[in-house]
Amino acid sequence: MRKLFLPALLIVFSSFAFSQQNLPSQLKGNWLNAADSIEWLYSFQPGFAVCETLFWEYKTINRNGNEYKLLLASGKEEKLLSVKVIDNTSLQITAEGKSPIRCTNQKARKPDFRNYDTQEFKEPILVDDTATISGFIEDYDPTIFSKTGSVEYYSVLSHFEDNSKTEFKIQPDGRFMLKFRMFNPQNVWLSIDGSTQTTVFAKPGKTHMVCFNKLLKGVTVDSRKWKEISDWQVNHYMGEYGLLSEELLLLEKYFYYAIIPVQERVNSRENMQQLEYESWRLHTYEKEISGLDSLGNAMNCSAKARQVMNKTALFQLLENLLGYPFKNAESFQLSQKYIDRLPVIDSPSEQNLLTSQYVFYINYLDFVMEANTAPQRNYSEQLIQQYDYVMDKFNSDLTGQMYAAYQILLIHNSIGLDSVLVEWAKQRITNPVLINYLLEAKKAKEELKLKYSAYDSGTLFIDSIASDKNSDAFFMEILKKFEGKVVYIDFWADWCSPCRAEFEPAIKLKQDYADKDIVFLYLGISCKKNLWEAMIKEKQIEGYHYWLNKDQGQVMYKKFNFNGIPHFLLVDKNGAIMDSDAPRTSSKVEIRAVLDGLLK
Repeated sequence: MRKLFLPALLIVFSSFAFSQQNLPSQLKGNWLNAADSIEWLYSFQPGFAVCETLFWEYKTINRNGNEYKLLLASGKEEKLLSVKVIDNTSLQITAEGKSPIRCTNQKARKPDFRNYDTQEFKEPILVDDTATISGFIEDYDPTIFSKTGSVEYYSVLSHFEDNSKTEFKIQPDGRFMLKFRMFNPQNVWLSIDGSTQTTVFAKPGKTHMVCFNKLLKGVTVDSRKWKEISDWQVNHYMGEYGLLSEELLLLEKYFYYAIIPVQERVNSRENMQQLEYESWRLHTYEKEISGLDSLGNAMNCSAKARQVMNKTALFQLLENLLGYPFKNAESFQLSQKYIDRLPVIDSPSEQNLLTSQYVFYINYLDFVMEANTAPQRNYSEQLIQQYDYVMDKFNSDLTGQMYAAYQILLIHNSIGLDSVLVEWAKQRITNPVLINYLLEAKKAKEELKLKYSAYDSGTLFIDSIASDKNSDAFFMEILKKFEGKVVYIDFWADWCSPCRAEFEPAIKLKQDYADKDIVFLYLGISCKKNLWEAMIKEKQIEGYHYWLNKDQGQVMYKKFNFNGIPHFLLVDKNGAIMDSDAPRTSSKVEIRAVLDGLLK
């Protein structure tokens, strides 16, 4: 009996069960495929595990020596993992029914992506679906980190409207999840408010998992540490396009900052004459392509990463060249010789959607493809002539249709669409995603007008003030009305997409300072009064409103030295201008810090 009892006793003492709160310290962390030290396969955190782009709960954790059995559950699905501790940086993880994989918690210092994908993206690329991004912040501390974040997705359809940004809340354990409508695969901006802004390559219909590891806490506490740490060290990505996100982190940083110094780009744009700048920029484009090719070879990058970066480089070039006339406050016309030397796009149109730079190219097409239109009876017919001209130039392919859809949406968001433009769109825009989105947007705007037939109860208008052509007396008279209060001024126009994008974050800002001595003053500038009034009603904009006539608008531009909108000012309780280029409402942390300082 004694001889039989002792071995049994030893077995009992060498096998332990852990609760999820007592995750063994050897397992905690983010575990990468040791074959490349890049591909993120597993994460074991005190309250949850991550694998296959899902969060899993621990049902049981059992130990036998240096080996552990983890039974995980996600909904009704269960997964059994065998985990063997090799050393402080290595595990061998075996999923039931699969071969063992050696994993490391040390990310590669010299990345080698092993040419893991030799296929480029193929059409169709333009779709209408939902993308999902899940993620977590390791060692999340709500007293250090904010509790919110957002994803910004800029495309020809979403461009810079309210729907280009999706906000999310971070749970007490650091986890988050969001879904957003997406029309094409590309990099999107993922922000943790007050901590980091980075990129994720997302695709409609797919789920993507992101981890911000424990290094994020240090740079959140002291942002100066970002000088020593990069996104590559902080971020981990999981999913079908996880490795592509990793590649693009490195390739984009090299492309934007290493090949051509940023200051050289700025100086050349500001100081060179038109044709000189074009020649310089075409030459640097060749250096960019050569540099990207060399780095791609050195890191054995995928065909998809090379494809995305080549598109990014091309449309960054076109954006620079087409946007050159707007380098200063005064714009000017491009010469025909300059236009004739612009690069020709010879790839299938849908592949251009792989980079967010494409939306800027579409926007600038107006300035190089202006039709010699004959006088028409109404505005819609003039627009149709221009759209037909561009469509014919592009043989009615997707770029031509994208241009027309983009321009129509800009008109629609400002003044709505009449039946003439709608019928034209039905005839010429044949891509189902584009035309369906246009018709959906038209219906939504009509429903919004019916819903908001009156101004918000908190909307207050300031009567027009007569003033001399070059005098700012009207402005000073407005400020006198709010003596003893901080005044936050927003210069905006109904046609301005970035202006409208600021209305949503302003709602939360007003709620946060509802009982404070702060006035929100909206000044309509460079816009028609009737359209300005209609937008205030449509967006239900609370606050004080004043419409600037043309002369008053010019006085404001000159007085505060700005030429683009939205533009914000801050006035203190004594009526003095404290910041003539104040943070936007969407800056969240920054604007709140400034307001809090003025309220002391």
